[in-house]
Amino acid sequence: MAYVLVFFLPFLIGLSNADDFFQIAPTDVNIYYDTPKKFERYCIPPGQSDFVITWWRDDKRLGSQDKPNANINIPSRIKIRETSDLQSTKWHSVTPGSKISLLQINSVLPTDQGEYSCVATNKSGHFSAKFDVKVTDACRGGSFKCAIDKKCILNYTLCDGIAQCSNDLDESTMAGCSLPSPPKHLIVKASEPNEIMLTWQPVSKATHYEIEITYPDGSKKIISKSSRFNIAVIDGLKSKTEYGAKIRTRSLTGVSNFTDQITVSTNSLETPAAPLVDNANIIRTVTDISLSWKPVPNAVTYEITFRSPDGSVKKIFRSSSERTIRFSGLQEDTLYVIRIRARSSSGIAGRFAKMKVKTLKNAPPSAPENIRHIVNARQSRVEFSWNFPTDMGTSFKPDLNYQFEYCIFQSYKVIFKEYRNVSVVVPDDQNNTPDMKTKSGRQNDNNIPDGKNNVGRKKTRKIVLKLVDVVKTRYRPIDCKQMTVSQKLLSLKLKPGFYFYNLTTLGINNIEGGTRTGNFTIDMYTPTTEPEAGVGPTAIPMPGAFSGIIIFAIVTAGLCVILLVSFFMAWLCKWKLLTDAVDAYKLDVIENNRINNLEAHQRHNNNDMYKKLNS
Repeated sequence: MAYVLVFFLPFLIGLSNADDFFQIAPTDVNIYYDTPKKFERYCIPPGQSDFVITWWRDDKRLGSQDKPNANINIPSRIKIRETSDLQSTKWHSVTPGSKISLLQINSVLPTDQGEYSCVATNKSGHFSAKFDVKVTDACRGGSFKCAIDKKCILNYTLCDGIAQCSNDLDESTMAGCSLPSPPKHLIVKASEPNEIMLTWQPVSKATHYEIEITYPDGSKKIISKSSRFNIAVIDGLKSKTEYGAKIRTRSLTGVSNFTDQITVSTNSLETPAAPLVDNANIIRTVTDISLSWKPVPNAVTYEITFRSPDGSVKKIFRSSSERTIRFSGLQEDTLYVIRIRARSSSGIAGRFAKMKVKTLKNAPPSAPENIRHIVNARQSRVEFSWNFPTDMGTSFKPDLNYQFEYCIFQSYKVIFKEYRNVSVVVPDDQNNTPDMKTKSGRQNDNNIPDGKNNVGRKKTRKIVLKLVDVVKTRYRPIDCKQMTVSQKLLSLKLKPGFYFYNLTTLGINNIEGGTRTGNFTIDMYTPTTEPEAGVGPTAIPMPGAFSGIIIFAIVTAGLCVILLVSFFMAWLCKWKLLTDAVDAYKLDVIENNRINNLEAHQRHNNNDMYKKLNS
């Protein structure tokens, strides 16, 4: 018995056509049970690999629930696997990095019939493409049975007892002389501005296909295509023009009827050019890539694909007014591939402009420069300031931070034994060599009295190796703290003690750069002039508000004294001038009195002389 396996056109839940959601959904296919052969169908949801794809038959999952690719509930002749060997072609496009699931049946049995579905699941929900599998008792197109219990044979093969076809017989109905059927499911689409694309379901035993194109002026043209393909591209057409297309099958037995004519309009010629990557503005950092480009004529949208080294691809769309994009969170010193193309208002896409951009290697900045600190013992406070590092590395100033770490140290004494050269004095009779010389090489002939028994005995100074006690001071940290600052100033209130500090620059991602170290001491502040026992000298406090008031009062008092002295000197000068004027006035009065007396005396004398003359 012969069987035929038919896969009907899938459809989506919530969508009118599976093609509206899936990049590629399972399509119709005829597989005949009497001649088993392998067939395979792809299921590719849109986007990248965030979908989980499963295959179902009659509401039962093919494979285990926890291991979708472990085909433990289906026979070995049925395979389900993920693959990446399906590449984009001129007739279908596959987004790089897409999830591709393949259903493969190596032979067909009647038990394979049922309702199948491809289900794609992600965080947005479930999307499915369903199709039925039916097993029927029929021969494939181009073949027939001489009897029910016989096998299917080709149409041009004669049954036993059947004569050859002749002109007086009906070749369209006679067994062995029937005509081929026309192709089914003809689809005509506009692919390029001057092209249309036709696809159809193959016909068994077809030698070739004949496509009839109807032009706008009514003229027709028949184009022959090999039966090895069920797709054809008709080029050399005009843009934005309607054309008609239909197809028929030709085999050894004759030619089928044409399918119904399908009318399609070619696309516009407004194919935008590729963006000029040479003029693109690219800004690279350790973790970011920023890209901007100049506008492209006739472009309505821009399509950007971003490929990572792991093969994952991001597809992003920008309007014609948005010609900038930034990719962040990248790996350092890594090469990324960016492609940009423009699309016109009719949806025609131009060529991709491709560029390879490598992020910078994370080079941390150098150490901060010119570190200064001022200790204020009165307030137990220390203030730090420093300059930017000379080498910024791959960091930028707005992203530059500093890590400040300080520890207070406690001193302690360590006593240990150590052999050292020591100068000693010994009598001559205790020397093995009477002519023993000192370390300097000169003989010492000093006679040193050494008690009653050694009076007058000669002694010599000698250098010997002796085990002595050595005391050294050590420091150990008792309290350490760490903080991150973004400015070049830092003020800390600390308790008195001896401190060590480290100041480190931080680059992008808090990568440590150069480090500067130092130490400082905050002494115990005492207001008295005499320091307490065990306390070091008090640090000189910086002038405060009270000291400023005292200085202001002193300056004001000095100015007042100067003014008083000035007023006193002016008063003395004025008094001298006044006394001089009084003295001058007195002299004038005396002189006038003297002159008046002289005149009176002269008049008196004149009167006496006049009287004498008259007498």
